[in-house]
Amino acid sequence: MKTRAALRDVFFNPFHIFLIAVTGVWFLVVLGIVIKRLNTSYGMDEDNLTMEYGVFSTTRVNIDLSTVRSVEVKQGFIEGWLNVGHLYVKTSGDEFWFSKVKGPNAFATLIRKATKEARKNAGATIAV
Repeated sequence: MKTRAALRDVFFNPFHIFLIAVTGVWFLVVLGIVIKRLNTSYGMDEDNLTMEYGVFSTTRVNIDLSTVRSVEVKQGFIEGWLNVGHLYVKTSGDEFWFSKVKGPNAFATLIRKATKEARKNAGATIAV
């Protein structure tokens, strides 16, 4: 009976229960971040910037490039080293946050060029 009591003391020790709970929560948080990252995609065509995300249901956000006012790139030290960062896109009415973008500076440059082109095309269409 002594070994059974010793096992109970080991497995039902409050510190061990706390440690298992913290490890479980940490694992679920990391798993959620990985699933979100794997199920988020960004794209751009000649008129729109697109963000699509979701696991069980998908949400797609289209941003008209002619309404983009500014694009900011934010990177921490390690993110800069890994060439990953966040884009903060402001339009005439909304603000969008694109997180964990690979090559954020190149993508921001593409958005700026496409925005200028979309504004030229929108101006030409309106003038006609």
